Amino acid sequence: MESGYSFPSGHAMVAASFYGFLAYMLKQADLKKSQRYAFTVLNALIVFLVGCSRIYLGVHYATDVIGGFCVS
Repeated sequence: MESGYSFPSGHAMVAASFYGFLAYMLKQADLKKSQRYAFTVLNALIVFLVGCSRIYLGVHYATDVIGGFCVS
């Protein structure tokens, strides 16, 4: 277990940046509107779950995760 907390959460920051960019790229792709929407929702869900996992594992406070999302 980690001994200290850090602000902002690096995992949340990287997840929001990577999956946000992936969602942007998929929106530019030549897909049906329903497929683009599904991929966007899936990417948002993954980012949310990464943030929740950081809090659940006890390595970050909620403010650390929110800060990571805002920075990215």
